[in-house]
Parts: sequence; structure tokens; C-alpha cells
Amino acid sequence: MLGVHPFHSILIAQIMGLYFVIMSIIMISRADYYRNLINDTAANRPVIALNATLGLIIGLILFVINNIWIWQAEVIITIVGVLILVKSILWLAMPERMMSMTQKIYAGKGYYIVAVITAIIGILLMSHGYYPYM
Repeated sequence: MLGVHPFHSILIAQIMGLYFVIMSIIMISRADYYRNLINDTAANRPVIALNATLGLIIGLILFVINNIWIWQAEVIITIVGVLILVKSILWLAMPERMMSMTQKIYAGKGYYIVAVITAIIGILLMSHGYYPYM
């Protein structure tokens, strides 16, 4: 399977890449808004459980559909799926702790580091997703 990119991996890379790049641009351009949003959110809000459940479903779908551990571009999708899965489980298991950590990250330079890492992953995924069509 070396050198062959499954169609579903290309499609997922295109969608996730665009999503990550768009979100990083929005995060950087609206930093104050999103920092305030996180600071004003309490860990016991039902929206956190709903988002974590949705993230769990998305993480499971990504992991099951694209469970490719060969060191190619597809492994990025698998790793992102696993990270979404783990993050969602942690949010469901200990929302107070996760909210505290998120607020600390968003308060400092970590917010911009997360936005830049998101952009880099998005660009990598887009280059993999759109490269076969260039």
C-alpha cells in the first residue's frame, strides 16, 4: 500500500485541513473573544458534555475509518483521531480538571501556540489531501 493513498484518507485530509486552517485563522483574529468565552464557561455546563460526546463520536469514526499506522501522511489523520478520542474521554471523565487546564493554556502564550500548531497540521493535511489533484 506504499505510495497509494486511499480515497477516504484524501477526503478526510481535505476536510480536516480546511477546518484546522480556518479555525486557526479565526482563533488568531478573535483571540480576545475566544479567551473570554473559555474563561466565562463553567465546567458543569451541559454544552461541555454534549461537545465531548460529539468529539468522542468523531474521534471513534476517524480512528475506525482511518486506522493507518504506516509512516505516511495518513498517520497524521490517525493521530489526530486518537487525540480527539483521548481528549473527549478526558472531558467526559474529568470536566473540571480539563476546564482548569484549558483556561490556563488560553490565558498565556499557549493560546497562540495551539493556534499555530493547528494551522501547521491543517496545512500538512491540505497538502496531502489536495496534492494528488495537482
